[in-house]
Amino acid sequence: MGGYLEQSFSEKIRSDVIILPGNWNFEEDRDQTPRRDAHSENLDSAFVDARKRWEKGPKAALEPLFTFHEKLTSKPCFSNMTPLLHYASAFYDATGPGFKDSSFERWNRAIDAGLLDFCEQVVSTDDVLSQVYQPWTIKFFEILESCFHAADVRCRQLPDTVPHSLLRTRIISIANQLWSIIIDRPHAFVCTHWEFALKGAYQMMLCRLLMTADAHMRFYFLCLSRLSETSAYMSSFSAMDSSGESSNGPEYGAFRRLVLFAWLHGHDPSDHDGIVESLLVMPYKDLWPEPFKTPLEIPEDEPAEFTSFIQDEILAVYGPRAFLDRLEISLRHPCNVNTRLIYLMKMIAKTILRHEFVPHVQAAGTLWSMRQAVDRQIMSGAKDDMQLFMLLHHTLIIFTLYSQISSVSEGAAYLVKECDVIELMSLTTVLAVRIQPLTPLGYTGLSVCLHPMQVWAELGRTLSMRSGRNSLLKAFKHSVRREWYPTLAALRTLPKEGLAVDADRDEFVQAWYELGMTVDLEEDKEREEYERFGKRAAQSCSWRECRYHSEPAPNPPRVCVGCGEVRYCGKPCQLKDWKQGQHKKRCKRIKDKPSVPRETARIYGLIQ
Repeated sequence: MGGYLEQSFSEKIRSDVIILPGNWNFEEDRDQTPRRDAHSENLDSAFVDARKRWEKGPKAALEPLFTFHEKLTSKPCFSNMTPLLHYASAFYDATGPGFKDSSFERWNRAIDAGLLDFCEQVVSTDDVLSQVYQPWTIKFFEILESCFHAADVRCRQLPDTVPHSLLRTRIISIANQLWSIIIDRPHAFVCTHWEFALKGAYQMMLCRLLMTADAHMRFYFLCLSRLSETSAYMSSFSAMDSSGESSNGPEYGAFRRLVLFAWLHGHDPSDHDGIVESLLVMPYKDLWPEPFKTPLEIPEDEPAEFTSFIQDEILAVYGPRAFLDRLEISLRHPCNVNTRLIYLMKMIAKTILRHEFVPHVQAAGTLWSMRQAVDRQIMSGAKDDMQLFMLLHHTLIIFTLYSQISSVSEGAAYLVKECDVIELMSLTTVLAVRIQPLTPLGYTGLSVCLHPMQVWAELGRTLSMRSGRNSLLKAFKHSVRREWYPTLAALRTLPKEGLAVDADRDEFVQAWYELGMTVDLEEDKEREEYERFGKRAAQSCSWRECRYHSEPAPNPPRVCVGCGEVRYCGKPCQLKDWKQGQHKKRCKRIKDKPSVPRETARIYGLIQ
């Protein structure tokens, strides 16, 4: 035990140990093995007792919690833990489980009656995280989560008074103590020799506690920024040290370490709401908020605290490959769409392009998963062209920068052949012009797309000068040819209304035109081929295994309403191409008219 506690956090999370509470009484448990029916009877009686005690008041309802916990602390054994577990379950149910009471009336009454005293008593001992205590500790975590929620709701409804701030400060103090225990003893969350279901419940409860505590920590931070302005706030918080930090304020370093730990270890396929997935953005936004306030630009000069977080918490504790492997899971999670996916891409941009990560990016499947995430947004995300453009832009920039800092065989070849970067650039290019009428304050997405075009055009020129057989040049030319003329035609036919400077558009179209010139495409020939293909496609079924794929259909095929690019002779072929073919991936579903909901435009300063 002593050797385990002396290990670093990085070593502890890799140690597969089971730790019992001090003075655990095995003889007591051997002599008293309860029957299953007796266990059920005791639980039922606990529920009856809790309801009756609540009729008398919150103090009466709290008394057994203190009594049973003191017995367990003085004599640790199953026979003392079981009554505490039973009554804690009953108390939680009688007070208001699952946030059914949005006002948290009973929880706040319990807080006033001393519930926080009980919580402080529990977290004052390190044994709370012993694996044998897991059933009871999970229930305690649920009680603690409800306390955090109830206090936050209560504080938001009160004016900025001293009791209001002191309540948050006390919640933060309890959270700090719990973070310290978990960092010191993370074994219960990672041990593989313990019951898997309980370990998973532990991990999920930690995620929920971190999210509820985050609300208090953010409010505390805002209050600190106002201390010099309002004397009432000054008296609300504890004494400040010489640096201006509160002596018992939030332990932000410990909190961020646990957020990262919970995200890396807490993946749960049944987490359909994405509770775990929402954790990663918290330390990024806290340490470097500027990238999340603008639609496209990401400042170059990152804060020293952010750099330290990457170095000390991600690289030193987990290493680049473990982080990228977990990131790949996040990219595939269905909840990561719309704003959440944009935030994820911004975090990726400031992480994976560092030299420590670059050698592992391709092997971890990060780039491919990013491309799949873009396709998921197109298929099932909000119909918001500005939001889609931001996502496409950030992904394209990451791909382009990655191609520049890695070798051609490792970077550009993979992006062209596997990630279809040219198609991605085509989508981004057309959408950049499409959204212009929706940006009355003069914002333009054209200039930010010019650099990727120039980079990939330069690659085309470099490949064209190489002699001998070149599979990358062949793949590059095929990709450019497939996208070049349709995109060029779309750019030339899009309306000019709303463009701040028509010359910007002309330069933009010219840059795309020059991309085709790098692989010797001729506009007249490509237009003829495009029109010939269009006529042939208008008479054929797009499902490649249909007999009418290579010969005219007896009846005019019906066009796909999502993209307007393919046609089918009937519903069966459409479903087969959607499920078995590639159309689900390629269907654009971009409407004729651009769409930017007013809320998106307001958030990013596009309208006043």
